[in-house]
Amino acid sequence: MIYSIITPVYNREDCIFRCIESVINQLKFGVQIEHIIVNDGSSDRTSQIVHKYLEKYSHINYISFNKNKGTNAARNAAIKAAKGDFCILLDSDDYFVDNALQIIDNVIFLNSATL
Repeated sequence: MIYSIITPVYNREDCIFRCIESVINQLKFGVQIEHIIVNDGSSDRTSQIVHKYLEKYSHINYISFNKNKGTNAARNAAIKAAKGDFCILLDSDDYFVDNALQIIDNVIFLNSATL
């Protein structure tokens, strides 16, 4: 099972690292993920911060808009690019608790086993 984590971001250099780190932290639980980050025309250092992570982590997919198109356009672009079985929206100022995806994965597995 692969989860596509979708994060639209606009001028959030102050917190995007916390969001990305929380997704990276999920890797230690063995859950397969891709993190699609859509830069919605940011004019601050958001792009530079995301690119530092892109250099290190292959599960991150980056889409960048030249100008701000709005959250829905960013989410739609990410959903279109998603390859996962499930899409999870995670805003740039939010973050996952340590084992969030492991919990989600367990619930989905248990529910599919009872069907």
